[in-house]
Amino acid sequence: MNRDRFPALAASPWIRLDGPSGSLVLDTVAKAVHDHLGGPDVANLDATSAASEATAHRLARCREAMASLLGVAPDGVILGASATALTAMLARAVAAQLRPGDEIVCSELDHDANVSPWLAAAARSGATVRIAQVDGRTLDLETDAVARLLTPRTRWVALTAASNVTGTMPDVAAIADAVHARGARLFLDGVHALPHGPGTLRACGADAVVCSGYKWFGPHLSALCVQPRTLDGLQPEKIRPAPAEAPRAWEHGALPFELLPGLQEACGYLHALDWAGVERHEAVLLAVLLEGLQRLDGVTLLGAPRRRTATVAFVVAGRAPAQVAQALARRRIAVNHGNCYAVELFRRLPLRRVPARRGAALQHHGRGARPAGSAARCPHRERGMNDPVAGLDAWLRGEFVRINTELENAYFSERVDVITGRPALDTLKLNLLREGGLRMEALRAVDTARMQPEARYALLGMVGFYLAACRRHEAALGDAMGGQEAAWTVAMQIGGSLSVVPRFVFAHQALFNEAVGGRYHTFTALRDEQTWIEFNTLAVLAYRRAADALREVTRMGPSNPVAAYPLEHAHAALGDVLRFNRELSDQLDVERFYFSIRPYFKSHPVGHADYRGANAGDFAAVNEIDVALGLCSMRDPFYQGVVHQKLGHVPPGDQRALRDLGRRPSLLLEFCGELDRHGATPQWRANAARLLDVCKAHAGAYAFHHQRLVKPFLVQPAGRAASAHSAGITSSGPPLQEVVAMLERLLALRAARDTRGGNQAGEAIAHIRAALAQP
Repeated sequence: MNRDRFPALAASPWIRLDGPSGSLVLDTVAKAVHDHLGGPDVANLDATSAASEATAHRLARCREAMASLLGVAPDGVILGASATALTAMLARAVAAQLRPGDEIVCSELDHDANVSPWLAAAARSGATVRIAQVDGRTLDLETDAVARLLTPRTRWVALTAASNVTGTMPDVAAIADAVHARGARLFLDGVHALPHGPGTLRACGADAVVCSGYKWFGPHLSALCVQPRTLDGLQPEKIRPAPAEAPRAWEHGALPFELLPGLQEACGYLHALDWAGVERHEAVLLAVLLEGLQRLDGVTLLGAPRRRTATVAFVVAGRAPAQVAQALARRRIAVNHGNCYAVELFRRLPLRRVPARRGAALQHHGRGARPAGSAARCPHRERGMNDPVAGLDAWLRGEFVRINTELENAYFSERVDVITGRPALDTLKLNLLREGGLRMEALRAVDTARMQPEARYALLGMVGFYLAACRRHEAALGDAMGGQEAAWTVAMQIGGSLSVVPRFVFAHQALFNEAVGGRYHTFTALRDEQTWIEFNTLAVLAYRRAADALREVTRMGPSNPVAAYPLEHAHAALGDVLRFNRELSDQLDVERFYFSIRPYFKSHPVGHADYRGANAGDFAAVNEIDVALGLCSMRDPFYQGVVHQKLGHVPPGDQRALRDLGRRPSLLLEFCGELDRHGATPQWRANAARLLDVCKAHAGAYAFHHQRLVKPFLVQPAGRAASAHSAGITSSGPPLQEVVAMLERLLALRAARDTRGGNQAGEAIAHIRAALAQP
């Protein structure tokens, strides 16, 4: 998954929040359509030529791809020009079966393409349409709101799986159960839901689902996917020579055959996506968007659904829709405006006093990015970026540090996390907000798309310093919020371009932080902060050395004499990790760390979610070592979850390393395999002994970190502190006891003691030791 897969993203600096209008097109989709039109197989169906047979084959493959995506039989896939046209065609056929007194249920949540066709069907047949109402406050469509309208005369229920205005996602599986219990059928509009995950549609039990390829990275070709017997008794309108059997009986005229390979490519792309990762990525961006909108004067969010796609609707007091859209467009932000064809919903909403409705939808367009180097030049060195970026850089190195240090000394004197309501301290916070805010506003004019990726990443860290400090001091004074809003806008733009979390992460302070005159960016001038950063960074670099060395061993084989050198190098590097952690434990002051440094890195609530803070463990090398050795496995759901949780919080180059984990057999397995096939040769014995030393050093370094850093510097102070100060202290968001339990399981895995995930590292180590013990 990579942003480079979407040419429109690479070619444009715009922030695309106009998902309700459609998605951007995947590179292979465009190529497949182009190749077909320029190839030899342009032909209609039902001819005797090879080109016609190729078209028939291509049509069959496209149906199979759609069928697999949504869990229906290939002959249940009907293709057409648009979801609107396919819905209207089905509704006309249904109308011929309806009788006066029959009932259809629609909803206030739906696009009018899933309401008007059913109203027309009812008008033709004498049936009645009943409209299920959304909750007036949250705009949720509750299952009971639909179930209450079901009667023995209900024949069809037509609902959306996700609102294209608010993102609201009803519980369609529960609604399907209620509908089928009444003997009725469920027609689902999946147009807006599918790009956020086909799993919901596949498992919901609907009788028919309509979707549009252009909403999920494909061409303008739509599909109506029906379950067996759904079409029984229904007669489509067709010309007399057209085939009588489904699905072709329902496809009017010749299909746009050149779009079939494009649709097939889009299906394949959706199949291959890591949907759990996509959902986490969208959740992060949605949280930022919601929080930013909530902080703006005159902006009101519409609804607060419990479950939603990354889609938001809001109103702006006293502004016409076109005015707001044009203002955002000047900042190269694309949004939808108007009612987006959700006629019933906008009859429900009290919008007369606030006439400007805006819609913003975040949509996956690839989570990867081009890898950046581990060291980045300070972005103020970028040509053409001198004024705003250099101004921010200078402020962060000067006044920013002075203000934070003065505030931290005041807090520490009373051993509290933060002090509010004191004029002198509130003035400092206000100065931080205002002065930083002016620099954030100036950054809006910077064309970050023209910056090199690693300079962009470093600038994202500079913006993150400001945001993290505002959060740390609970600084939310109304007249200075514009700066934070500008910072979030810039952070989202940069983070989106790199597919990383759009805020401060540990790598910004450790690896993408150029020193000037011997000083790099910090929050404070406290010696303990510098100690924490420097020794953690040294440990990260040592872990990288070990990971690089083990990568060489995997290419050489267990009995290669040269493999002894990288194994010794990995062992020495892990010894350095332990040494640096010892220095950190000896030099760092527990109370200063807990009260004056930790709060900048803990998680914070953003909108309806917790936003993970900067974590010194957010780098890839330690996981590369885990998997390369074979102490941990990507087949273990627990460990896989640990790795995926990191993805958005590591530099782009590390993201690729994390995705590549597990591509090769582990060293423990390779050494066991060599032993079983060829015996314990002298060189194997020498290398195997070194491998066990590396495993022991890796487990020992992590055990020290857990016992001598995590417990005394986090767990024990939290136990002594008042509950108000110990709440939410971890960087990753969950309660401290959950994080400690996770770390203890990681400790057991790295010591080869945990086999709950099917990991057999302990057995492999015992097998190797037994061989080494033999003369």
